[in-house]
Amino acid sequence: GGDIAIHETSLELLEEADKSKVQGEVSDIRGGLLKFIDNVNNRNIKSEGGAQNRYGVIHIQANEVGQLMLREVLESGRSSSHRFSVSKERLLFIVDVVPTAQVTSQLQSRSIVVFDCH
Repeated sequence: GGDIAIHETSLELLEEADKSKVQGEVSDIRGGLLKFIDNVNNRNIKSEGGAQNRYGVIHIQANEVGQLMLREVLESGRSSSHRFSVSKERLLFIVDVVPTAQVTSQLQSRSIVVFDCH
């Protein structure tokens, strides 16, 4: 039971410089996409409106480089940066592969459903 809160974020992962969008900057304790995931899953963080059940929707535009950056985040279990680790529950990842790129075998193996929309 309880209220539901859906948190959403979007990012583009198209070049190596975008890696900080996933892991955060080296100086960040909590940063990047991992911070968003922690905000959804960390029970010690209060949700707006006090919602008990939080869900996260993550929309990512990526090419092959970006898909490689997502490998660990898309695997089951915890993901870690240089400073902290996050639990990944109640998350929906929507990876939009740009038209000039192919779906990598790593993304394919970590996906539940793949749609060809191009």
